Amino acid sequence: MSGDQGSGRKLEIEPGAVTGMSRFSLIMTTFGRTREIENFFRSLEAQAYPQYELLLVDQNEPGYLKEILDVWSERINIVYLRSERGASRGRNVGLANATGSVIAFPDDDSWYSEGLLTAIDRFFAEHAEFDFVSVGVTDENGVSSGNRWFQNQCTITPLNIFRTSVTYAYFQRRTALTNNVRFDESLGPSSGTGFDCGDDTDYVLAVMETGSRGYFTRSLLVHHPRRDMLSRTVSDERAFSYGAGMGCVCRRRALHGVWFLLVCYGAIRCLIVFVRGKLVAARQCWKHLAGLVWGYLHG
Repeated sequence: MSGDQGSGRKLEIEPGAVTGMSRFSLIMTTFGRTREIENFFRSLEAQAYPQYELLLVDQNEPGYLKEILDVWSERINIVYLRSERGASRGRNVGLANATGSVIAFPDDDSWYSEGLLTAIDRFFAEHAEFDFVSVGVTDENGVSSGNRWFQNQCTITPLNIFRTSVTYAYFQRRTALTNNVRFDESLGPSSGTGFDCGDDTDYVLAVMETGSRGYFTRSLLVHHPRRDMLSRTVSDERAFSYGAGMGCVCRRRALHGVWFLLVCYGAIRCLIVFVRGKLVAARQCWKHLAGLVWGYLHG
C-alpha cells in the first residue's frame, strides 16, 4: 500500500544549546503557515526535554520560512528538509531522514501540552507490550478536537482506529519491522487524488500488520484547532474529500464492517443535526457521508 517515497534534500541547521542523542524524531510537514509553526516551536521549547530532533519538511517556496528559522534554529533542534506538496510525501521524506528511536508527526498547526515528551518517554519505558501510543486532543478552549472515541483509554483496533489514531497525536517506537513502513502518497491532504484523509489511519494499519500493538489514552494531550462539520470551520469540499479518504481506506484495507458502521453513524448524525435546525452543519455532514460512499466505491 505504500506510495513511492518523495524526493527531499537534507540541510541540517545548527542547533543552539540542544545537544545529545535524539530520542524523538518529530516529523512536521508545513505549507503556508508561520504563526502556527512558531506556536508549536514554543510548546517544544517549553518541554525542557533535549533529546529530540524536529524534522521540518518545508513545502513552501524557497525562503518563505527564512526569518522564522533564523530565530528558532538558535533555540530548538531543527533539521530542515524540503519535499514536493502533499502531507504523506513530506512525512515519507522525514521518515527517510529520522534518527530517533520514537517517531511522531506533529501538524504545523498543533502544539504539545506541557511535559508531553517526558510522559511519552515514561509510557514506553513502563509498557513494553505496546509499540505505539495515541493520545487525546483538545483545542485552545479545552474542547475535544480529535480522537473522539467514547473510551478514555483502550487498545487500538481496526474497529476504533478512525477515532483513536489521528496523526499528530501518535507516537511510535522504531523497530526493525516498522522501519520500512511508509505513508501511502495517494492519500492525505494535497495528495491530488481527491482522497484527502485516511493517510494516518492507513499508516497505523500498516504498522499494525507488522505485529505492533497500540494503546489510546486521554490522560495525555496534544492540542489542535477544532476542524469538523459541526464547528463550521470546514468547507463542503473538505467534508467530501475527507469522507472520501476514509471510504477509500476502508475499501483498500477490507474494513467493510467498519465502513458500514461509519455510514450508519454519518446518516444518523446528519439527521439529528438537520432536525436541530443546523442546516449548514447538516449539509456538510451529508457531504462527508457522500464522500464515504464515493471513496469506498472508487478506492
